[in-house]
Amino acid sequence: MSGRRNHRVDAHHPQVGYPSTPLSLASPIRRRRAAGAARWSSTESDRVGGTLEEAGKAAPEERVVKLTVGSLVPIADLPPPPPEVNVTISPATFIGGKYLDRAYSMLLPKYEQAEDDFGGDRIPPMTFTRFSRGGKTRFLVELGRKLYSEGRPAIFVSFNDESAYSFPKDGELPKQSLVESLLLRLAWKAATNETRERVARAANVDVDTLRFWNWIKHVSVDEEVIDEWLGNNPLVLLIDELNAVVTRQGGPEWTAMEAQLGRYLREHFLTRRRRYFAFSSHVPTIAQEIKQFLNSRSNRHVLMPQLPLIEQADLDEVISDVRYRATPAEVCWVGRSPALLWITRYRSRDRMAGDVLNPLTDMFPGATQPADIGRWSVLLDVFEEGGDEMYVWPPCYLAGVCDRLASDLMKIFGERFFSGLCGVSKNLEKLATSTDESGYQWEGPCAAAVLLRMLQSDLRVKAERDGAFRRIPPIPAKLAKLLPLPVIEGCQFGGHIVSGRWKTTDDIANWLQDWLPYELESSPSLQKGTAAFLLQPSQNSFHRYDFFILVIEDGKVADLWAYQCRRGPKRPTTEPGTHPAIQFDTSDVGNPFPDASSPGSSASLSSGQLEMKCVWLRGRAGETEEPTEMVVEEGTRIKWIVPSDADQKLLFGVSLERTCPSEFLSASLDHVLDHVLDHVLDHVLDQTEAIIAGTQ
Repeated sequence: MSGRRNHRVDAHHPQVGYPSTPLSLASPIRRRRAAGAARWSSTESDRVGGTLEEAGKAAPEERVVKLTVGSLVPIADLPPPPPEVNVTISPATFIGGKYLDRAYSMLLPKYEQAEDDFGGDRIPPMTFTRFSRGGKTRFLVELGRKLYSEGRPAIFVSFNDESAYSFPKDGELPKQSLVESLLLRLAWKAATNETRERVARAANVDVDTLRFWNWIKHVSVDEEVIDEWLGNNPLVLLIDELNAVVTRQGGPEWTAMEAQLGRYLREHFLTRRRRYFAFSSHVPTIAQEIKQFLNSRSNRHVLMPQLPLIEQADLDEVISDVRYRATPAEVCWVGRSPALLWITRYRSRDRMAGDVLNPLTDMFPGATQPADIGRWSVLLDVFEEGGDEMYVWPPCYLAGVCDRLASDLMKIFGERFFSGLCGVSKNLEKLATSTDESGYQWEGPCAAAVLLRMLQSDLRVKAERDGAFRRIPPIPAKLAKLLPLPVIEGCQFGGHIVSGRWKTTDDIANWLQDWLPYELESSPSLQKGTAAFLLQPSQNSFHRYDFFILVIEDGKVADLWAYQCRRGPKRPTTEPGTHPAIQFDTSDVGNPFPDASSPGSSASLSSGQLEMKCVWLRGRAGETEEPTEMVVEEGTRIKWIVPSDADQKLLFGVSLERTCPSEFLSASLDHVLDHVLDHVLDHVLDQTEAIIAGTQ
């Protein structure tokens, strides 16, 4: 049973809600100016107008058009979903062909399959889950167009915020259920030209200006009409923003309507052969809730293909296209999302990560409180890979969340943890703010990755005392050659210390002698146990190294690790007579501290008092199968730990490894700019030749 009603779906529909503010990276002023344009973020045929109050007004009975099967285009004659024409929010050229092909290849077998009632496989629906403005709507449209090109009918409907279903005031029961709301949308997309003209006359508007809010006020459609229209025809239903109505958080009436909608979708678009439905959502938990929503008697999986990313093969096109105006680092800043990069192309990239999240405060009030951290999950890119669900933060949102939560979390974890979150944010911001050849665009994500590992280590210690942190995973033991052992095993985070006075390791040695006694006196907790600090020179004139990890054990300096971030693939030149070592112990790779070869070094700490391990983080870190090696550098005789590509990716973690691949940030900026200028000049020459030809 589908839970159908025997009466028609009336047009008096309390549906049109309010658009949410776009998750742009624009400045506050530009965001306000862009708010009007952002209202019309769906495809052209879904644009709506008016207010909730207007949509809820009952139309006179004689002005309501009752639809029949003849009012709808036969399924076999349905046109493809219209191409995305709103270039203010979607790239003019679609990027992501291989992702589209992959989703299509996953969909096709399920589309051809019929579900039985005798314990067979449950056909999984398909969801595309990503942060707002991440390209979900465009991808659904492109998927529908591909289905059409392959001779498979598809229809695109939307539950996005411009037509959000809302409860009447004072808790009254709604006149229309969610199923009936879906029927109106199906009819809206399948209506013949003659039907649209009739409804336009009933609404007293020109047919060219007929909008969805007019439609829902002046149309009535029975469920039996839609059932007859569907018949036994093949059809793929594509639903944009299903999460807008499937909240799993409403009262009993809303829950009942959700169950009815789930049952309708299951029976009409999932269990039948050559029927299917796929949907988009920016709520990552919707995949876990699909069993309840679809009223399944058993667990039902959900297919979660990944939405498009800008790949290496796309990078030249993106950075040479003046409409994007983007560098490789800015591509990484937006998580390699073509859609998110596109909507920022004519807007200033925010210099403060917290500003990125300003529009969210209206959408998710109170989300800056620690108890509501989970609400920020709407900023994730969620997909399935190798049977595992992957959750990826775009750096712009990760930086913004760290910045926004830092003050509140300081009340729980203290100032040291606060400094680490701020350090993550500031280092990730370098992707958007660094424009010179200093290497900050590679150093930023490297330092952020190490800071995140150090904060993870701190939370592992807290997990031993507080069960609330027991889900924090351990740091992989494979990173023991890239991080101090106490960080691997779990130790307190001492803080992120930035100074513009450090230019050599000698400066750091002198600072340590003055700072440590004072720090121990002001922080007695450091006198017992182990703590790790990240030291980061703020000047690019520091000789050789970019940041350090300092380990203090029972109030004494116990270890020091130095990191150099090389933008390109270059390795240290091997000292003649030595060979890179694959098998080595970190206790055997110590180097003198201070570095006696540093300019102006006075060797304030005697040689042998403290040794430091040196790690060489590079772009294009070699092939995955290359092992981590120890290399003695020619001339300096510094023993460098040179990570393999696999170990360096492991250090970065899932989000930064995927959004900030080393190969994106390894090319010289001069090379990037030359490449862009070459393309621009070619374009100008082509246009000039065309103009000259046109005058002859």
